[in-house]
Amino acid sequence: MSGNDRYLLDTNALIYLLEHGVVLPKSILFYSSISKIELLAYPNLDKADESNIRSVLALMQEIRLSDGVVEQTIHIRKAGSLKLSDSLILASALSERCLLVSDDKKLQAHQNVISIDRFMSIFK
Repeated sequence: MSGNDRYLLDTNALIYLLEHGVVLPKSILFYSSISKIELLAYPNLDKADESNIRSVLALMQEIRLSDGVVEQTIHIRKAGSLKLSDSLILASALSERCLLVSDDKKLQAHQNVISIDRFMSIFK
């Protein structure tokens, strides 16, 4: 993991950043289209929260669902028991050579996943 300066933030990591007002360098941060959907399709999301989410996402780079991500997702789903959304997010990270930042225990079983605490300690 040393030397990697590319991080894809899972939905739970994005929620952490939003709740704590953490600002990090945008050049190294990515998010999946899946996380964008999960955040913005949240029931009863008010206009202020939606605006805040969109502002934070605008500081990062979106990884869209390319053919490569889809194929990687198929491989991940066949190999394990991750939910489809988690498989898509992990595949997005792998396709862009990012470490995935997540506190999801099933995702953390994968080599390319680090916890939110570990991620935050890198920037202290």
